[in-house]
Amino acid sequence: MDEAKTSWADRRATARASWERVVGEYEASGGTAAAFCRQRGLRVWQFRYWLKALRQSEAAPTGFVELSSGVRDSGVWVACGRWRVQVSDGFDTGVLRRVVEALA
Repeated sequence: MDEAKTSWADRRATARASWERVVGEYEASGGTAAAFCRQRGLRVWQFRYWLKALRQSEAAPTGFVELSSGVRDSGVWVACGRWRVQVSDGFDTGVLRRVVEALA
């Protein structure tokens, strides 16, 4: 495929894969980030950006998370970003679906 025709998403995915390999090598090295970058001719600021980005993506939960509580309540709170919605017994699933779609 012609490089000029590759999409931004493809270039980003390629860069991400490359940086995942570099970060893995760094973690295996046991040295400092500055020394690692110096040895490989990497820009420290760029390395730290990818290190942080990759670690945050590993820690970020995806999909649904099962909630459990020792306290019996008549409903639950659903968090979507900075918003919280209380869902009580007998809620309308269609309304909840539209609310979550609007908040996403």
